[in-house]
Amino acid sequence: MKRYTEEEMLELYGQWQASGMSRVAFAEEQGIPRHTFYYWTSKFDKANTNQQAVGFQSITVESPQLIRESRATAILHFPSGVVMELQGSLDAQLLQTLTR
Repeated sequence: MKRYTEEEMLELYGQWQASGMSRVAFAEEQGIPRHTFYYWTSKFDKANTNQQAVGFQSITVESPQLIRESRATAILHFPSGVVMELQGSLDAQLLQTLTR
């Protein structure tokens, strides 16, 4: 049985995510034992979850004109796809706290 390096499996993990295939179908197509592929994908899934759970992403303030048109003081775009519009006057210190 072939041993896979972490780099090889990380490359296959990326290919699998882009493929839209199930783990089983992808593993079979690549000739990888299912239990091996499940082990590595679970490991990478867990690592990705831990990285995403730490703090907030940095934000960028869109053009002042766009903010005036939307009547939002700040617009936060989160990696999950959630968009938060903050209205009214905001303290710059508060925004810095949110982005740390």
